[in-house]
Amino acid sequence: ACAAGWHGAFCEQECTGSYGPDCTTPCGHCYNDETCERFNGTCPTGGNVCAAGYHGDNCHQACTAGEFGPDCTGTCHCASGHSVCHRETGVCSSGGCTAGWEGSNCQTPCTAGAFGPDCAGTCNCARGGSVCDIRTGVCSSGGCEAGWEGNDCQTPCSPGEFGPDCSGTCY
Repeated sequence: ACAAGWHGAFCEQECTGSYGPDCTTPCGHCYNDETCERFNGTCPTGGNVCAAGYHGDNCHQACTAGEFGPDCTGTCHCASGHSVCHRETGVCSSGGCTAGWEGSNCQTPCTAGAFGPDCAGTCNCARGGSVCDIRTGVCSSGGCEAGWEGNDCQTPCSPGEFGPDCSGTCY
């Protein structure tokens, strides 16, 4: 058997794409397809160490459900659960994004004035979208703008009512 990092009839050839004694262990999934270190299999250091979808000392471990990207540092926000989140890109294969998130891989928080799954809801807070919870639409202060009422200001005023929080009555 050859020492770690070497193989060949006389142990004269360096490992390439593999590591360890006799070069029997294939390299993991290093970032940018870089080749691992031939003695112990570590990926080159600096920046992201493992390729998207992998993590661990030698980048052999796939991301666990709910994680994605290089070194599995991304968090999935798929409405249908972690099982539909692509481990490399974070793109949800079905169901869209959980409340408070939007975008192709659900990594963009809702902008002020939008809320809910895929940020499809419109906030109706009297003090504007900045006081609207991006997950629920609930206004943290100031109540509802004219024409709306309810905890999340999504209920239109009933006939005969008007104004902020539908507090006015028509006569």
